[in-house]
Amino acid sequence: MHQKSSDLRKHLIIRIYIDFLRFYFPFFCIHWLMDYDLLLLGSSTWGAGDLQDDWYSFVDQLKNKDLTGKRVALFGCGDSASYPDTFCDALSVLYDDLAGTGCAFVGAYVPEDYDVTDSAVCRDGKFIGLAIDDVNESDKTEDRIDTWIANF
Repeated sequence: MHQKSSDLRKHLIIRIYIDFLRFYFPFFCIHWLMDYDLLLLGSSTWGAGDLQDDWYSFVDQLKNKDLTGKRVALFGCGDSASYPDTFCDALSVLYDDLAGTGCAFVGAYVPEDYDVTDSAVCRDGKFIGLAIDDVNESDKTEDRIDTWIANF
């Protein structure tokens, strides 16, 4: 009986801590980010080209900050074979939301050796950030990361 109540207490403490972080972490994180000159922001793409659900409150705060003088590099992952029309579109959501903040986006590149180049991650012939398809093209991931990093 004592073991079960101890386990229950641990579970409750962990649950309260997780709920605390879920609510307050975006506030702390925004404050910490302001100390850096280069922000690396990444997300997988969900649904019909959406950000992960846990990004929205963070982005809502970040897009209201003055990011003048800060460089922002975007990266994401997706499945280009199953979802070619929304491949890595979460990056375009981040890009559009932060475009009016004064930041300078870095890391855009011409997508070479990609099967998909017509989703929203591609603008003016370039990917706006690192687009990874580790499901279908895992053999290209390391080279793509190295090439992207070399851009900035």
